[in-house]
Amino acid sequence: MLQIYGEKKLKKFSKKERFIEEYDDPERAEEDDFRLGISITNKGLRMFTPFSSCDIIIASMVGLRMATGEKGSTERDYSFLSSIEILVIDRAHALYMQNWEHMKEIMALMNKIPKHKSMTNSIH
Repeated sequence: MLQIYGEKKLKKFSKKERFIEEYDDPERAEEDDFRLGISITNKGLRMFTPFSSCDIIIASMVGLRMATGEKGSTERDYSFLSSIEILVIDRAHALYMQNWEHMKEIMALMNKIPKHKSMTNSIH
């Protein structure tokens, strides 16, 4: 993100230490349940932003399934998926070899009406 956004433009990189601690560990490089919400502000990047208010979500399918919760659960929250404007699926062939059901479930949830009113846009 620093290379894309430009280090000179960034005055603030919120929670950089936590990011390095969690994602720069070689032992965790093989984990498939990662998820990260990022907000872009005028001053910099804010890492670990809740999905309901972030600009960018970087996550694995397993990570998204864990964030949305189990089918039938009363605490299930998938409203943040309704505001996704661009979806990039990198290396989909590898996902197909793992568990394609995760992908199908996330795609189905993206098209549902949000449960929470705060996740909808008002157009006047």
